[in-house]
Amino acid sequence: MKVVIAPEYYALKSDDVAVFLAGGITNCEDWQNKVIDCLKRYPAKDTEHLVIFNPRRSEWPSNGDTDEIRRQIHWEAEYIRKCDIFSMYFTNTKDSDQPICFYELGRYTQNGRDIISYQEGFKRALDVDIQMEILAPGMKVNKNVTPEQHAEIIFKKHKEFVEPYHDEYEEAPTYYRPYRSRRYRR
Repeated sequence: MKVVIAPEYYALKSDDVAVFLAGGITNCEDWQNKVIDCLKRYPAKDTEHLVIFNPRRSEWPSNGDTDEIRRQIHWEAEYIRKCDIFSMYFTNTKDSDQPICFYELGRYTQNGRDIISYQEGFKRALDVDIQMEILAPGMKVNKNVTPEQHAEIIFKKHKEFVEPYHDEYEEAPTYYRPYRSRRYRR
């Protein structure tokens, strides 16, 4: 597994399964690292194709540098567009309504192809449920899940991208990359 933290650049390889960890950052718990720590517990052979894009920087410039803010937003947009799995997690916090997350939910969710979850007690859970009814009717929203449970969902979804299948003309199995991968739709 490879973890790429903003604003680090990473050139995706054809057999990578890219996951973007969208969700609250400002005034929110560091749920992203809980997800990453949980994914690190799986055997390396089961996560060798997994690339996690984490927008939460370990250190944010304190001066409100608009160039750095612009760089962050561009980084996020670039890797969300390139990801195979758009993972959105709304954390329970009284200090943030996570408005950018709602924008990203509407902008980047692909009709039933992504992972949308929220933590127990998230005060705008009904908004997420209704938005998803509109955006992707029938898509499952993972309700009242912990960051660790969200990681398990990501792991299971990523396995859909790397399960081997046999082509009758090839000796060795090749890896399946479904048509829904954002990188292969452009």
